Amino acid sequence: VLGVDFLPPAENLLPLVKANAGISDLPKNLTFSQLSSATDFPPGEFDFIYSWSRLELVEKALLPKIIQNFYNALSLGGRVLIQFGRPYYSSLGSHLSECGIGNWEHLTTPISDLKKKVMSGTSFSESKKLAIWERFESLNKMTPSQLCTFFSGAGFHLAKSYIQTTDETPPKEITDLFIKDRLVESQFLMLFVKA
Repeated sequence: VLGVDFLPPAENLLPLVKANAGISDLPKNLTFSQLSSATDFPPGEFDFIYSWSRLELVEKALLPKIIQNFYNALSLGGRVLIQFGRPYYSSLGSHLSECGIGNWEHLTTPISDLKKKVMSGTSFSESKKLAIWERFESLNKMTPSQLCTFFSGAGFHLAKSYIQTTDETPPKEITDLFIKDRLVESQFLMLFVKA
């Protein structure tokens, strides 16, 4: 089992797993590697790939190559599970909740005011505030239908999808501007198969 991420493998993974999954050690066959947008894997190397809250941080222009790499790396019939937590148009889609920003503020507040709130409204270090803001700016605003288009373009078939919604009511000022279904999506998962 190979774990990859765009960030260096987490040194604190074992304590997190112990605390949240109730297991005392990581599997012996688990290894980690740092990923780049240019990473290629040998053809047919994997039976299953999953991405948990990561693809929303990838520039749209890079997605076709990454998804094609997924396709090439999977064996025939292999599957890829994609999860987007807090999609961009959701109430917490800015990924700025640690700065006290939620309830669709990223869609109702001018960007300059939003940045001021991030940069001045928390006790984080300047470098952490800047990293938080850069993460916000990097969000690709992907919707479920857009994600399906990217994956089907690479030759995948959508096997299953799950969209979780919230009971929260979006502010009227944005329901006239955005599709309401997008605004109430709090998470989506999609399972694609290499045909």
